[in-house]
Amino acid sequence: MSGGSFQKSTLLWRMTSCRKWTSVVSNTIGKPVVQQSNPRVSILSLGYNMTTSRFMSSATATQPMTSAPQSEKPGSLEALLHSINLFAQRSGRILDQDARRLLNKLYLDTDAITPNHALFAIRCLGSINVDLTKNERQKLLDEFFAKCQAVELRMDISHHNALLKAYLENDHQFSPTTILTQIANAGLQPNRVTYQHLIRKYCNDGDIDGATTILEHMKQINMPVNEQVFQSLVLAHAKAGDYESADKVIEIMQASGIDVNISSYTTKLEGMILAGEPAEIINDQILELVDKGLFLGDSDYLQLIIAFCQQGNIEAAKVLSDKLPRNTGYFNILRNSIPALIQHGQVDLALSFLATFGTAEVMDTKTEQNDHGFFILRCVVNSGASPNEVLEAIEKLDKPPEDRNRFLLKLVQHYISCGRHDQLEDFVKLSKEKYGKMDFPFHENFYLRFLKSHLPTCTATQTEELMKTLANVDLCNIKSLSQCFYPALFDRSRVNMSQLTKEIQATGINLEPYILYTAALQFILSGDESDAIKEAARHSTVRKGTRYITQLKHKNCKNCW
Repeated sequence: MSGGSFQKSTLLWRMTSCRKWTSVVSNTIGKPVVQQSNPRVSILSLGYNMTTSRFMSSATATQPMTSAPQSEKPGSLEALLHSINLFAQRSGRILDQDARRLLNKLYLDTDAITPNHALFAIRCLGSINVDLTKNERQKLLDEFFAKCQAVELRMDISHHNALLKAYLENDHQFSPTTILTQIANAGLQPNRVTYQHLIRKYCNDGDIDGATTILEHMKQINMPVNEQVFQSLVLAHAKAGDYESADKVIEIMQASGIDVNISSYTTKLEGMILAGEPAEIINDQILELVDKGLFLGDSDYLQLIIAFCQQGNIEAAKVLSDKLPRNTGYFNILRNSIPALIQHGQVDLALSFLATFGTAEVMDTKTEQNDHGFFILRCVVNSGASPNEVLEAIEKLDKPPEDRNRFLLKLVQHYISCGRHDQLEDFVKLSKEKYGKMDFPFHENFYLRFLKSHLPTCTATQTEELMKTLANVDLCNIKSLSQCFYPALFDRSRVNMSQLTKEIQATGINLEPYILYTAALQFILSGDESDAIKEAARHSTVRKGTRYITQLKHKNCKNCW
């Protein structure tokens, strides 16, 4: 919508707001209003009942199950669904690796995809997958939805509503009219949730007339409006600078019997920030709310902080960040807000929140903050921020050396798990230059266990790239080759041991004989003796009394020795 047409529609709205709102809304407020909790805080009702294999709404969801049904086999689709659901209900998020595992399992057998599976997967690709950027989540969502359509999966209006919600969470551009056409072509009828999401889209775009059209249609079919619809309209008017109409919407909410809480006023403040109001005005508004007995919570402050970042007012965002009360639930609220800060280029501000977590020695490992804010580091790594920028931000935290070292250790781990090997190399080199080779905490005892769990998920190419990267920064030693890399490369169907050995030696790594004997044993145990025996026999420096030869002899290979 052009600036001129937007201003015109806003003016017309202001001229008719009182009368039009009374006519449009008065006929809906008499209907039961579904009051919902703050959508920024609540878990997205993933509830998957593994007993009935039916998704439950937030109104009907039972208590989370504490253990998977005994009928589920470890590694099965149902077990994975159950695990993701439990984690989502507990933390309000899912891990990207779990979302990808779910999609991969569904892709392996598309005929087995059920409508419930599809609904669950769509909901997993919204804002609760905080490990990915919005664009990355949207790409996965588009691929999956296209796959469901390709196999002609029977989907109902709940699938389209979940898709709309994910669109809004990922800031995906779409046309409400196109969505309505698609729903009609599928032989489905929009429901209250559908219209609620479409109104939100119109309001996000500043198209109040479009939102009003939907409201008038809801009136015609006797469909009630709810709190979320009102808040969308509050935001739209405030963004347009029409604070009078925003207040009028809040008054209508109160007249309809809705308990207007702090989130409605926070939404108005967010719109004011996006309209360009200075920090002083916003602070005055916050103080007025306090005088009325209304206090902003962590989610409210973070909502305003992100709005200031959108406007480029970083100083105002930092001032508000110091006011966070950090009440119960702060950890998960922050977790869902950090990606938004990073998306707006505020890596430094995102990392500053690490200072809000206590030191490792005094923190209770049973609390929700037991990872010391490490999720922030993962979000930063996923964003592609430069290693130099990350190190400078960590230095500003003024944390004790032991906490700083934990951050460095976790950053290296995240660079590996995210596959950012080029940045890993730069990060390690810069860290060694900054803190000295001896003080850099990354060492063999730390990463061996992690590599053993990570490498099985990598391709042969990825494994080789990581091995070369760690070798370049002097973090890949003989022990790690023996215990992690050689087995991982072998497991990737690299059945030619001689070729594998030559490739590793080409990287400049000097292979010790016992590594070759360890690998030879692995080849033999798999039933491929010829290449392994031939390669191992070339090395006579290993004594025949070693445990490797003993194990080989137990495989009836005595003639080789």
